[in-house]
Amino acid sequence: MGKFKLLCRAIREPLGVVSLIYLIAFAIVYILHQLHCLEPNVATTLMAVLLTAFSSALLVSIRDAYYRGELKVLGIDSQRFENSIRIIVEVRNVGRAVAKYVKPLLTIDEESLAQLVFAEKTKFNERWTPCSKDGYSCPICAENVRGFLCPEPFNVNGEYLCWAVAEVGAGSDFGRYYHVTNIPPSDTQRVVVADIYKDDERELSVVKFFSEYGTEGKPRICYKLSLGRKASIATTIRFVGEGFDPIEEELWFEIAKDELKVMLDDYKPISISEFKEIKEFPINFTPAPVF
Repeated sequence: MGKFKLLCRAIREPLGVVSLIYLIAFAIVYILHQLHCLEPNVATTLMAVLLTAFSSALLVSIRDAYYRGELKVLGIDSQRFENSIRIIVEVRNVGRAVAKYVKPLLTIDEESLAQLVFAEKTKFNERWTPCSKDGYSCPICAENVRGFLCPEPFNVNGEYLCWAVAEVGAGSDFGRYYHVTNIPPSDTQRVVVADIYKDDERELSVVKFFSEYGTEGKPRICYKLSLGRKASIATTIRFVGEGFDPIEEELWFEIAKDELKVMLDDYKPISISEFKEIKEFPINFTPAPVF
């Protein structure tokens, strides 16, 4: 870390702000002394006290800023399954202290949600039906974990994703959470973002974004895409927690019949060639019930 960057970070620390207050107070006392508004002995004593307090607070602040976690997104990885490709984002702690309670937050572009979300309103009662669209219901998930963990009309704004290894135990009556972890210095963790399925015969793709319940729990949201034309999904992943400054990365998906590209921020798009080998859904689609 550069010296200027370290100083800027130190000033943003609580003690760094206090040190600036001491410095301002020192400057005021010095000006009053030059204007003969204070007794020389009083002014000298005050300036010595304030200068000592400024130096002490600034040094402690620099130490705290130096020994902090610092997260850096290394890139994108993928994992091939029989019927899907799993998209993973790798995050490394390049700082000098543990990054604590790190949580990945997903935001999906609203235009993508409006055009591609795998759900529709029934004409009978105007209620949204997740996991059903255009006459098909999606049975990729087990029946007990179908449905979306996001509010209607399916807005995903700062919602939890899951870690491949969650090092902080957390849970509820509904199951274990996988969205919180600690990352020691020089350690790398992996955020599991989505599974992408494809069926060549139906020319359909399903994108399943994960939630805090991990890869086996209810998804955050799913998309149904037609492979007859290229589709794009724009997302943002933000990392927040304790002992480090939050970071944010943009993540794009481009999906066509025989092409899957993933791009992180301004990096060159990564083409995942194994996507061509995915030929069918794990379970055949069935007609949706008639309302």
